[in-house]
Amino acid sequence: MMRQNKIIYFICLSILLSPFKALGFDDKDTHPRFTEKAIIGHSSVEAYFRDVLGYKDIVNSTLPYVNENVVMSSASSSQLAEWNTNGWPILELLKAGSASEDTPDCRA
Repeated sequence: MMRQNKIIYFICLSILLSPFKALGFDDKDTHPRFTEKAIIGHSSVEAYFRDVLGYKDIVNSTLPYVNENVVMSSASSSQLAEWNTNGWPILELLKAGSASEDTPDCRA
């Protein structure tokens, strides 16, 4: 009986410590969300954009031009067209950067 418990314990421990991919984290969704939560209201990045660069609102402020081939975005083509016309939201650029930082290998 004791030997059987040790075998079951070993099997459970092996499963728990095996190198499976964590399904709860990915570079397309999780990392951009972390970036958004970290920046909005809780970051010196927001203060830097406001105080040093002069952008009053990091969420709604836009940059005039960004090459969309450089930025990996999950935005739709109509959203990309709007951003190309009206400017790219700074927060969206930061989120796209956090997703592309994990390319080619996701480390999330």
